[in-house]
Amino acid sequence: MKSTFHNFLKNVFLSATMLLPITNALSEEQKVIQFGSDFWCPYTCDETTSQKKGYVVDMAEEIFAKHNIKFKYVVLPWARVLKANEKGELDAMGAAYKEGREDKYIFPKEDFGKSLNKFYVLKDNKWNYKDPESLKNITVGLTLGYVYGGEINTINKYAKQVVPAGGESVFEKNINKVLNKQIDATIEESIVANYTLKQIKLNDKVREAGSIGKKTGIYIGFPKVLPNSEKYAKMLSDGIIELKKTGRFKQILKKYDIKIEN
Repeated sequence: MKSTFHNFLKNVFLSATMLLPITNALSEEQKVIQFGSDFWCPYTCDETTSQKKGYVVDMAEEIFAKHNIKFKYVVLPWARVLKANEKGELDAMGAAYKEGREDKYIFPKEDFGKSLNKFYVLKDNKWNYKDPESLKNITVGLTLGYVYGGEINTINKYAKQVVPAGGESVFEKNINKVLNKQIDATIEESIVANYTLKQIKLNDKVREAGSIGKKTGIYIGFPKVLPNSEKYAKMLSDGIIELKKTGRFKQILKKYDIKIEN
């Protein structure tokens, strides 16, 4: 009887020992944040084509590495990024505005810098955005899923027509539509627009035609449907504050040859 009991305990111990590597492996797998974004360089870039990840990704990787968390980045069309996050299939999305999204996402208190949306038209087009009424005769190209700092409803309401586009490199697509006179104007975050126009050498073909809304922060958002989102948002916020405090924030920006208001 004693021998049988001894063997029983031995088997329990062996079973528990065999499970330890599996448990540890699962624990390691959980220390990964799966982050999705579209191509929105210099905030989030595609390393396979631009040799850079984007300064938001660089900073997030550095911050989470200090907590032994790997920050993994995948480039997808923006509408797919949002859908995957809201289903809990991805752990984070960005870079993005929080306006119009706070019901589904938790955002850090600290942002990656302030941002402004501007309209872009052909160089010889005299139109400029002044107020919502100035959109009434304008066909505007948009990116599917973008909220434009909370101004999307204004654009939809007042523009003569809105033409949403999805997929990859949407701003480039919309600029080509402007050049081909398929649309009158497109709208994009100004740093992304200027960076892209410089890369594709179209600075001399189009111009800025006024800004809409106020300057607002750029963030990484964590879906409310996932349990670690609040914790990750706090880690990120504290980390951004530290990067700004130590001068590391500006140091990372130098790689992209840009200046960000923070």
